[in-house]
Amino acid sequence: MSFSHPFALVFFVAGFWFTDGRLLAVPQRTMRQAAIVCGVAGLAFFPFSPTMGINQWAPSLLLIGAMWVAFTIGWKVVAEKVATGPVFKPLIAFVNRRALSIYLWSIAGVYISRLVFPVEGNFLRLAGIAIVSLLLTTVVTLVACVLFGWIEDLAARRSPEWWPTSRRRAAA
Repeated sequence: MSFSHPFALVFFVAGFWFTDGRLLAVPQRTMRQAAIVCGVAGLAFFPFSPTMGINQWAPSLLLIGAMWVAFTIGWKVVAEKVATGPVFKPLIAFVNRRALSIYLWSIAGVYISRLVFPVEGNFLRLAGIAIVSLLLTTVVTLVACVLFGWIEDLAARRSPEWWPTSRRRAAA
């Protein structure tokens, strides 16, 4: 884990608090309120200028990330039902088994989307570019994960799979 920015330490510490139960001990209502506050504050800090570098995005990204953590803990019962449902369970299994590949290849997807869709224009055009860029980044990341994700399986000493799922293969 890289600690190039001090904001990364917030999630490092939150991971420890989650593991030893401190975050789960916070009342769910408090976590839901924290999710709303962090989400609104994260959008308030969101840099709308295309000339800003990634370091100017750090406060916004921290707050948006904290919003998702607080949201998931605040609505834990709902999140567990959704996560174990037939639609999201295979998706979560895929993400869990391809986490490193997704992390690495999403960066390539962002660069490709920036090359194809340069950031310029008015707010509505920028919003459209953001949506299309997100879709393109998702497609590039997914294709790279399918093509190269098996390498992650080999590194984890698992049998290589093109499309990992939560189901275990039956022994031959």
